[in-house]
Amino acid sequence: MQVSPDGKHVYVAGDDGQTITVFGATTDQHNILANKWVELVYEDKSGMIWVGSRGGLTKYNPRRGVFTPFQHVPDDPNSLSNDTVSALIADLRNELWVGTFQGLNRVDRFTNEVERIVPDDSSLIGLTSRITGFIQDESGLLWISTHQGLFSYDRKSGLFFNETAEDLIREKTAIYTMTYGNECIWLWIEGGMVRLDLSLLGEHQFVPFETEDPAAYISRIQPDDLGQIWIQTMDGLYCYRGPDQDVVRVLDAGGTTHSLALNPIEPLMKDMEGFIWYGTFGDGIYKIDPADFSFKHFIHNPADPQSLSENSINCIFQDRSGTTWIGTFGAGISILNPRENRFTLFKHNPFNTNSLASSFIWTICETTDSTLWFGTPEGASSFDGMNWKSYTTREGLIHNTVHDIEVDGNGLVWFATPAGISSFDGSTWTNCKYRHKVACDSRSSSCAA
Repeated sequence: MQVSPDGKHVYVAGDDGQTITVFGATTDQHNILANKWVELVYEDKSGMIWVGSRGGLTKYNPRRGVFTPFQHVPDDPNSLSNDTVSALIADLRNELWVGTFQGLNRVDRFTNEVERIVPDDSSLIGLTSRITGFIQDESGLLWISTHQGLFSYDRKSGLFFNETAEDLIREKTAIYTMTYGNECIWLWIEGGMVRLDLSLLGEHQFVPFETEDPAAYISRIQPDDLGQIWIQTMDGLYCYRGPDQDVVRVLDAGGTTHSLALNPIEPLMKDMEGFIWYGTFGDGIYKIDPADFSFKHFIHNPADPQSLSENSINCIFQDRSGTTWIGTFGAGISILNPRENRFTLFKHNPFNTNSLASSFIWTICETTDSTLWFGTPEGASSFDGMNWKSYTTREGLIHNTVHDIEVDGNGLVWFATPAGISSFDGSTWTNCKYRHKVACDSRSSSCAA
């Protein structure tokens, strides 16, 4: 599944590899998508697809092809508390929790009834502020981070609790990022990070952390296999090695630039062997050994056709076989041979239909049959290990710009574009465009995977 960069479309490809359905917003009344600005797409345990946007929430039943919209209605307490959806999760009972810019909501997936969470207890008032994340731990406890504190929900008692982590988090503490670690949750707050210990010891910890550039906020937190935490910021990559140790700056921003970047957050990935991959915009890509911070630095060499094809990296993806695919800004895909440290390159060839749709690669995804999908500004491309196939508006794609791709539990591939969401089943495209309601435009296609 893919969501477009401006969030206007979502694309879904069928598990037969030949059909794409596009969902967006339009004035027609066949189906309804709450808003074109898609922020989140989430699949619950029953296979329902939930699309969070800047204009509400949409539930999509892929078996029936039916959309159900949820939006904020000022005078209706049984509507969403706000239309900008910031977080989605289904708990162990498969109840859907919806975080917005102004509070928490619970949606009954059977009746579609919406419950706004408006606590009477003043210590829980943060649940009506901006919700920044959900985590469900192994015990089933639901953790909720907000711009005004941290909270938990116990499904057995049905009660919410204000979590202070032994006064490391206060009622008005803004939590910007929350990441699940090894028996812990990492929280990014002003001035550093909080390690919330979920073990019986309950040894919570505050880790002071300030970037050299005050404007260089933390954009991502990545745990590794050694219990360390990698911290990605706009001015470089840092690592926290553990208690009683300082945060180490591993790499600075170097020659990177964000002037042309689609997304100002550089890609960061932990591979199957535990190595950390860090892509930059202008300084190539780094493969880092988390044990000693040694690294291999791969950059483009114009004199070497088997070097990295481009120094500006948009995405990094490792498939099930362990192959690392590197999507670049304008020079296609580079595939690393780890034994020789050489790259195999794939680029768009305007004279060859068996090539990428474009050399600008926004996203990479793998389906259950090991087919790889690539999102580009000129359409979506699939690769089965031998052949390339590209899909554009000529084949039925609602918009050629594809910025995100995901696969759901039924094997459907979802795409996102600047015009809506789309599903592809092998022979039929179903397109849904935006305004307030969705019209599905189906047409046959003879495309092969």
